[in-house]
Parts: sequence; C-alpha cells; structure tokens
Amino acid sequence: EAFEDAVGAIVHDQEAAGMDIISDGRVYGGDSPYGQILYHYTERMTGYKQSGSPIGLPIYYTLFAPSCVGEVRREAPFHLANLRATRKATKKPVKISYVGIQVLAAATSTTRRRASSPWPSPRPSTRTSRSSRTTAATSSRSTSLSGP
Repeated sequence: EAFEDAVGAIVHDQEAAGMDIISDGRVYGGDSPYGQILYHYTERMTGYKQSGSPIGLPIYYTLFAPSCVGEVRREAPFHLANLRATRKATKKPVKISYVGIQVLAAATSTTRRRASSPWPSPRPSTRTSRSSRTTAATSSRSTSLSGP
C-alpha cells in the first residue's frame, strides 16, 4: 500500500505539472538509494548470491557486487508492480524508468569454476583496442596507396 501511495503521489505531481507521459518515479529498490541498480534484479533471479566484494566506485561504496554462483533464471517479473501501480494512478500514457541489466552484468563477480562445472568458462577476449584498429587501418591504407 505504501508503494502504491508513493507512486500515486509522484503521478499526481507529474499530472499537476502538465506532463503528457507519466513516469513511475523509480521508487523501487529498498533501503538503499542505489539498491534498485543491482539488487532489484538479483532478488528476482536464481543464480546470484549477495556475497561479493564492495563495488569499487565511490558512488556505490555501500553496495556489494552480487556473485554469480549458478545458472541464472528469472523467477519473478522485474518491473510489473511499478507498471501496475503507475497505470492505477493515471489514465495518461506511462513509461517505466529502470536501470539496464547491463549494469548488473558489469558489477557481477563470478566464483571459481571447477573443471566439471556445467557452466562454460568465460572466453578469452578477442577484442582489440580502438587505437590498434586505427593503426592497422591506417597502415593498410598507406600500403594500398603506395603503389608499385
């Protein structure tokens, strides 16, 4: 009920300001103002444990990186409650604002896998840096332009 009241108050303020499209206000996430960045997702999926090391960015110093400890599956909707509460509070078009799951992927730590693990090991990176690609492209251009 408190969640719906909070969303309703945010919706009311947006309508009073003349907004055409109403946002949910991102009031999910628990006690931490940044909790919705990571924990909102891991609380709704299997395969994660909240036991990683602190995230190494000053703005997130209170958060711990989730550890991926098994197969990841979604167990519950991510933002359905937000959508329902927002739609209940307005007849106008709505949008749900959320942090992309790529933030979770970037912050996740993994446990060491045993050789018999059913999960594949991470592949070594085959990416090259932008500067090496630029150098290679410049070299091939100058070679092709040099002629016989």
